[in-house]
Amino acid sequence: MVDVWIVLFHSRWLSYWLNTSLNIRKKPEIKRRYPAFIK
Repeated sequence: MVDVWIVLFHSRWLSYWLNTSLNIRKKPEIKRRYPAFIK
């Protein structure tokens, strides 16, 4: 039960992080403001 919750939580967090990264890549002004977050 705990393992299932961890997997669900991590998958949700990963999808959120990926969406945020893609959105940052689309906006050059955010890219200039936060260069450390884009590798």
